[in-house]
Parts: sequence; structure tokens; C-alpha cells
Amino acid sequence: MTRTSAPRRGAGNGMVLGVVALIIALAALVIALCRDPMQSGLALRNPFNPLGGYDVETAAGAAKSQLEMRMKNDVRAFAEMERRMKDKQLEEKVSTFRVESEADFKRDKKDDADKKSPWTGECKILFVTYKDDGKDKKEVYSMEKHNSGMWDRRGPSSFEVGTTNKELQKKMDDWVIVAEKK
Repeated sequence: MTRTSAPRRGAGNGMVLGVVALIIALAALVIALCRDPMQSGLALRNPFNPLGGYDVETAAGAAKSQLEMRMKNDVRAFAEMERRMKDKQLEEKVSTFRVESEADFKRDKKDDADKKSPWTGECKILFVTYKDDGKDKKEVYSMEKHNSGMWDRRGPSSFEVGTTNKELQKKMDDWVIVAEKK
């Protein structure tokens, strides 16, 4: 006795459900990749071209676009614009950047506001050289240490250094003056 089995009802529902789930997953992926987190709502952008919605090819368009970037707090577009304009210069500066010498300097923490500051007062004065557009440049980098252990370029000016260390102030001033005369 052979039994012919008729197709079961609802057997195709699993396939339909799988296709619907795949479509929903792909839509979620597109939204995740293209959604602009700096914009409210579902503002989609091309993730591969942050300047996509801006006219930066004409002077008038660039001026308006920069205002729009500020209005929208579009950090990615600003960063991309900066990268495209300064890429070659920065690449040359980084590849030729050398610290010729460094000096220690300690800021005095006089008042309560200074004592509560997250900055340690420990400073390094770096005398650096690099190339900019093929020309040799010299610059003084004043670095200050944060409580976190990281350093930032917010150290003392030549004037501030001169209040306690005239010799270091002269070295800083001479380093910059010699660079400007070249």
C-alpha cells in the first residue's frame, strides 16, 4: 500500500519568511552604515564621501557649504575637507619632523585654581625642525603633561618661561628668529 503524500500546507512559508528577514537585515545594514549620527532622525549620507552633499568646487558654494557644516556640526565633512587640502603638507611635515633638542620647565601653581587644574605644570620645550613645501622650518613646541599622563601642545609661551628662566626664553626666541630669517 503506497501512500502518495500530498504537499503539506504552509511548506513555502518558511522560505518567504527567510526572504523577508534577509530584506529587513539588509535594510538595517544600509541604515547602520549610512546613517549620520550627527543629524537627528534618519538622515542618510554616503559613508564613503563625507563631502557628498556639499558644493566645495566653487568659491560661493564652498562658503555656503562651510556655513552648513557649522550649522549641522558636520565634523566628518570638516575633517575630510581639511584632510584633502592639507594632506601633502602634513605628510611632508610628519616625514621630516625631528626634535633637535628639548628642555624641561616647571610651571608654578600659585593660586587654588592652578592647584585644582588637571594639568601637572610639568612642561617640555621642544625645538623641532621639519620641511614645509620643500623649505626647512624651525618651531618651538611647548608641551604640558596632563594628570592622565598624556601630553598636549598647550605649554608655556616664551614670555611665561622668561619670568623664571631668561636663558631658556632666549633660546626659544632665537630658535624662532633664526627660522624666520631663512
